[in-house]
Amino acid sequence: MSDLLIFDDLGTLWDGGSTRLRASFGADQTHEEFSAYVVKNMGFIAINIYGRSCEIRLRPSLLKQLAFTALCEWLAKRTFDRIVTVHFEADWVYGLHATRQIAIDRLEQALSKTQAVRPGDYLMRSIALSELPRTTPQHQALHSLIENWPALSQSVHRDGLWNIIKQSLHGRYHIIDANDECQDMTFREIGTGFVSYSTDWVARAIGKSIAQQEDQTYGQWVASTYRTALKEGRPLVCDVDTIMNTPTLGRARLRYKRVLLPARSSGGGMWLLNSSIIDATIDLRAELLDKSA
Repeated sequence: MSDLLIFDDLGTLWDGGSTRLRASFGADQTHEEFSAYVVKNMGFIAINIYGRSCEIRLRPSLLKQLAFTALCEWLAKRTFDRIVTVHFEADWVYGLHATRQIAIDRLEQALSKTQAVRPGDYLMRSIALSELPRTTPQHQALHSLIENWPALSQSVHRDGLWNIIKQSLHGRYHIIDANDECQDMTFREIGTGFVSYSTDWVARAIGKSIAQQEDQTYGQWVASTYRTALKEGRPLVCDVDTIMNTPTLGRARLRYKRVLLPARSSGGGMWLLNSSIIDATIDLRAELLDKSA
């Protein structure tokens, strides 16, 4: 016998035998039939626990990001000797994994195949510091950060740095922690000035992978650009023209100037400060069309 759990499309965890959940679908199937139905048709996740092993079933093409984020958080708090992943494509595809991270990587690979980025969704162009305006206090704060970053990032007494971050960036910042290989990148702090993030997601995101955002393909793209900045080890200023799909905004186009400031921490590893300023004059799509004309 196994214990059956179900994550719904909002990331809520249910007992697989919940009469309340089943009643909302008018379901009279067995527990296993019902779990297969909601996985294949509703984007839910079903988990069967067998002692120190578990089986995770999902359908990548319908999977809701809130459900997947909740699954990753649930797995992070548990230890299994083995994890079976089962995802539905044309048929069920099985995999046996010895660690939690390998299982998550396998599921993310399956997700990436079905949630491919459309050409031109995420456009970015590196720019020179001279192309970053000085027209507002926020622009001036970014210039100050860039120009003084070598000293600020290594200062033992970082009051000056935190004052700039807290007071001058209008809540539009992330602080990211990373290991030496820049494979594990997690949110240490998230400012309150991002209109695309829901309050619930921000509350859960601290300590989680930066790729696990409400728009997963956007999160994966962000992770790749942050990784590049960390590996190069120098400030990166760029124009961004992106299309996101989040519960807060729906499908929306956002254009902004982004500043990425990487640094090494005194205890080993790396960290990065990201900030941005909305700029509706950026139009990388028009430039893309001009080049292809």
